[in-house]
Amino acid sequence: MTTVDQLLTEISQYGFEKLDPQISRRDFRILRNISHLVKSPEFISENQANLLVKILKENLSSLQFLGDNLESLLQSPRWSRIFRHIEQIREISIKTTDNGDKTIDITFTYSANLLKIVKNMQSKCDGILMFDTNRKFSMPLTEKNVVVVVETLKSQNFTISNEILEFYNTIKSWNKHDFTKKFNIESTSNFRLLTKLSEEVGPLENSENLWLQDRKIRYQYEFFPEVKEVGLTNFIADREQPKIWIDPNLFKLEDTIASLVELNRFPIMVVFSAFSEENSISDLKKLTAALRKNNITDGIGVYFRHDNTGKGQEFNQYIADNQLNAYLDENTKIACVISGKLPKFFISKQWQPLSVISFTNNLKNNKTSVYCNNCDLIVYYNEKQPLSDFILKEHVL
Repeated sequence: MTTVDQLLTEISQYGFEKLDPQISRRDFRILRNISHLVKSPEFISENQANLLVKILKENLSSLQFLGDNLESLLQSPRWSRIFRHIEQIREISIKTTDNGDKTIDITFTYSANLLKIVKNMQSKCDGILMFDTNRKFSMPLTEKNVVVVVETLKSQNFTISNEILEFYNTIKSWNKHDFTKKFNIESTSNFRLLTKLSEEVGPLENSENLWLQDRKIRYQYEFFPEVKEVGLTNFIADREQPKIWIDPNLFKLEDTIASLVELNRFPIMVVFSAFSEENSISDLKKLTAALRKNNITDGIGVYFRHDNTGKGQEFNQYIADNQLNAYLDENTKIACVISGKLPKFFISKQWQPLSVISFTNNLKNNKTSVYCNNCDLIVYYNEKQPLSDFILKEHVL
């Protein structure tokens, strides 16, 4: 009896170029690819066989040259060989990268449903979900990621390494109250943390609540003030993540600078858009005016230039006229750069920003964003809300 793979061989001998043009390009491509696979020593998989039968049934009217009994042959399909066995791999383990960082590695045999499940974990996890192929993913090894991965994929029959399971069981055994108390800045006995924090905000018993609230991300502690302040400064200090968005329609730039002054958040890196010379001069004038409103007139450096024509020339001349060309050193209060282009001397200098103001939402996956990664306060000051993977806090003031 004629087998389905023999039918496919007949189609190949007939000539794919002669097939009815009503057959879709997708079906045409699949037929041609599977025709090569049936000739290979490994043959085809059961899924590929089912797909082939489905395509042939959907295109019966275009395959009449195969004979009148084609439809009956496809009702009870036969094959000349045993299907290729595909090993089902579903593994979760810990790997060490070339630079010594540890990651959680997720490897599995391709499955559209499983691929969707894994990709959907991105919104719940720390860091970025990286992938080599559609069956191998990795993410940073953190407590949160261990819990998310195990609890999301344990029902999908993954083999989970003992190392990850030990981490997971340890994390789940933590007493939330004891854990919170350990990292509460008002009760912790961590001498190194207390010393480092005191160097920055002064004696803790005399420190402003807003300062302690603001540094909790930087130093990874908990702080629960009895009475919370209101206003823009508190909105910044009370953030739950390093990145926040401030809408210029609600808050002036001078008020944002004033809040950073109040929180002792200098020096500041200011990131300009790389796409418009007109926006550069407009944003620089706004920034200069806002700084002057806060009595900041020195230690300001703009470390990029535009072509010396038109708006670019106006931008360059404005820097010279207003002495915005301070040398980058420990006295620099404001350092202005363009998104995606970081001057090399920033790497060799000891200067580091305590906060970032970005006039562009395109602050990711470039040299400037990498330089800012260690900063625990990045303010997106733009009329358009950023489309990003971090959660934006509501303006409730």
